Amino acid sequence: MIFRILGPVTIEPGDAARQAGAIKQRTVLAALVADAGRLVTVETLIDRVWGEAPPTSVRSSLYAYVTRLRALLAGIEDVSLVRSPGGYTLHVPPGQIDAGHARALAERAARAGDEERAELLGEALSLWRGAALTGITGEWAERYRQNLEQQRIAIAADWAESALRLGRSGEVIATLTPLLVEHPLAERLIGQHLRALHHSGRHAEALAAYAAASERIRDKLGVDPSPWLREVHAGLLRQDTAPRGGPPPGRLSQLPPTSPTSPAPPPGSPASWPPPKAPSGPAPRCRSSSSPGAAASASPRSPSAPPICCRNAIPTASSTSPCAAPRPGPSPPPKRSTGCCVCSASKATTRACPSTTRSSSTGWRSPPGASSSSSTTPPTPRRSVPSCPAAPPAPCS
Repeated sequence: MIFRILGPVTIEPGDAARQAGAIKQRTVLAALVADAGRLVTVETLIDRVWGEAPPTSVRSSLYAYVTRLRALLAGIEDVSLVRSPGGYTLHVPPGQIDAGHARALAERAARAGDEERAELLGEALSLWRGAALTGITGEWAERYRQNLEQQRIAIAADWAESALRLGRSGEVIATLTPLLVEHPLAERLIGQHLRALHHSGRHAEALAAYAAASERIRDKLGVDPSPWLREVHAGLLRQDTAPRGGPPPGRLSQLPPTSPTSPAPPPGSPASWPPPKAPSGPAPRCRSSSSPGAAASASPRSPSAPPICCRNAIPTASSTSPCAAPRPGPSPPPKRSTGCCVCSASKATTRACPSTTRSSSTGWRSPPGASSSSSTTPPTPRRSVPSCPAAPPAPCS
């Protein structure tokens, strides 16, 4: 193994390891190793090593680190750091980066039986010599380190599953106990550790460990243990430790972070990214109150579609008054204040305000029970809005 990043970042072409230099120089090396065989632009290297506030002489510093790394890599067979237009490419023989080798072993193990699977995953786990990128700081390094640690958790849990089926519960306990110190909220590790304790005859200890883990999850995450982990606990109680169903879905705190090579969602973005697209297709148009049969001919809308508002009308949640007060602004001409625009989730149309109705023969008429002396004089509508515009209205805000 030539390049090791699952622990301190080192170069090991043979039996003797070569120190990769100062922290910044080791970060440059890790940034190149993470994308070995692919072009890493100068801008990407600067962002990974110095973050959002690089010094004014950052390019000179980067070139100096690259020169020193080339000197360290000199004489190593089939390894080269090549300058390309816009950046650098680190060429490494297959299987000579510990992180890539661990991933390849896990992929092979997925197609193997329990005996071979446990062997392959055990070899992959042995490649970790502590926390990945030990001693390297920065936002990119932290994201990449978490990504590699999530791979470590997944490999360890899969290895424990095969080892338990092979009756190696003692070995599972010895391997998972220190990992749980580093990752106390990793529910797959917790569940496999509980099962291993039970298989080793330490039933009371397994129940106590579950109680402590569930309390820790509630305190740190504010949620109950996953259904999978609760099923493991139920299996302990019924002396059946084979959990029913698949492994637990990843919680937000346990999910692998954004890949170092993929863009992150904008700050403050919703939980589901990208946001859903707006409904396609033209919105229904409001009918003018002067058009005969306006209410009957209004275009129907899907119940899930957003309501439509006419000009100067505001939707209201009141069930007794479908019209809302007009938006601030100059009052419309009285001759156009003939009806109210109704905003509805199923259709958009116009109708008279609740306080008054309109007669086709005499213009305005009073509501039922009013004096007939006012039948020829239209009362002032309490809530009147202009008729709908000719253009399609905009969705309600």
